[in-house]
Amino acid sequence: MKKINTLELHCIDYILCNIEKIKDMDEWLKSSNYSISLKHKILKRLLNIHDPPFSFPTHIPPNPSARLIEKVFCYESTSELDLSNVPFWMIKNVDQFRFLSNARNIRSFSLSKFPSLTSDLVYQYLELIGEQLLVLDLSRCPLLNDSVIHYVSHLCPNLQHLILEDCSGIFGSIFQRSITINNNDTLIKATNIASLTSAPHTWLMKKMSNLLELNISGCKSITPRNLFTLKTCFPCLRVFSFGKTFLSDEEGVNLVQALPATLVSLDLSFNPIGTNTLKALVPSTKNWTTFNLKSLSLGYCRVITALDLSYVIIGLSSSLEYLSIPGCFQLDKGLFDNLMMLNRNDRMALKTLDISYCSQFTTHTFNHLQNLLACKDQFNILRYNSQGFTHHHIWS
Repeated sequence: MKKINTLELHCIDYILCNIEKIKDMDEWLKSSNYSISLKHKILKRLLNIHDPPFSFPTHIPPNPSARLIEKVFCYESTSELDLSNVPFWMIKNVDQFRFLSNARNIRSFSLSKFPSLTSDLVYQYLELIGEQLLVLDLSRCPLLNDSVIHYVSHLCPNLQHLILEDCSGIFGSIFQRSITINNNDTLIKATNIASLTSAPHTWLMKKMSNLLELNISGCKSITPRNLFTLKTCFPCLRVFSFGKTFLSDEEGVNLVQALPATLVSLDLSFNPIGTNTLKALVPSTKNWTTFNLKSLSLGYCRVITALDLSYVIIGLSSSLEYLSIPGCFQLDKGLFDNLMMLNRNDRMALKTLDISYCSQFTTHTFNHLQNLLACKDQFNILRYNSQGFTHHHIWS
């Protein structure tokens, strides 16, 4: 939750303590001379009632029930809805959330961290709001399977960001069955939902030309060969994450060559990839695709060497701005030598280097590098980045 003024939070919690007494929220706001923005803050707090802790320990915080959510929901202007903290027994009763079909501006929707969430349940929510969504977060839902991608591709035609991190039930074979159809509803209506569960080979997905970001890190059931058609499925993809999947070096080469040339940010952290995968990222006559990567995360990839990274930094020197390699204890200061050489030749676009928790580098080494790069504007070396890698800087 975004940090807000402590007094404001206290006041919002006080309103939530007495929310049952307010019959009409809009009338109450109007009579109290409050703006509609307060309604958004009340909704956000209701959906995240325990973080930070509730301001009144003697009162039981209200449960984020569908009835209360509807009470503080603004149909015209609510753009983000995160139901991840709503009790699952409420989430299962989709009929209580039918009011969402009247929403006109929901752009971001989250249903994450539900161990029992199924693809068919997601389907029912996407029927209500899928057409207007730009961001969909379904991470950490291990029961989701390939059919969820089938539903998303047909019911979310404008989707730009899809997060399926740690959805271990997804196998990815549906990526090999991407089709192009004009009518978004044709395939959905012609398909028997019950048969999808028993016959995975019937799942088809529509090509998602608007999708810019796909995060399938931690989806360990996805075999790399099922990703070789990503250019067809997501032709305009700019951000891709496939970490924590035990990707080998050979598989990494094939995966990289299957990615569209539009890619600008790549996360392959926590994988045993090596030299060949990194060489596939660098423009070369041997590679099928040429990338202009701005951001690359190889955190805890403990097979790569300083020579491998130097090859990438030199090969992508004109475009790479953010390199994240935390926890790579095997690296030596040869990496820094190449950074200094590039800096002297004024060829390096790199602005941020994340070497957090690389304890093999001494403070003296860091200070020496920082002094040599001091002439470069806005160059940052991160040593203790506890937040990990995100793609947010790509969109800023």
